[in-house]
Amino acid sequence: VYAYTSVRGEASTEYLIDELLKRGCRVALPRVFGREMRFFYVTDRCQLVTGAYGIPEPADGCQEADSPKALVITPGVGFSKDGNRIGYGAGYYDRFFAAEPDHMAVGLCYGFQLFPAFETEKHDKKMAYIVTPEQTIKVL
Repeated sequence: VYAYTSVRGEASTEYLIDELLKRGCRVALPRVFGREMRFFYVTDRCQLVTGAYGIPEPADGCQEADSPKALVITPGVGFSKDGNRIGYGAGYYDRFFAAEPDHMAVGLCYGFQLFPAFETEKHDKKMAYIVTPEQTIKVL
């Protein structure tokens, strides 16, 4: 599972990451390199260091992830019920999904971040599911 480390009020992933690791799942988290984002496996959240934009990311020495069809738990500022996502505007996830399009994307958010619909651009990847504390929406 590719996940993210939550910051700035994003839907929290701490428990999810810990639970996946406890169950023996391989968990990869993103690290930023300039305008690119790549995922690296972690075995414990203690392997995280402060990275780009103050976001915790895997430290040097973590193995780069190599699962082109892994589920990607995706953060966002907002999601629409038809699977669209609005991020922070830097395009890291857009570029990642363009480079590795076979991943299933699952949007994780709070209920107040869910909207009926909004416009996106052609290159934006639709989420297969949107998950909030109250509901799971199957999109694709």
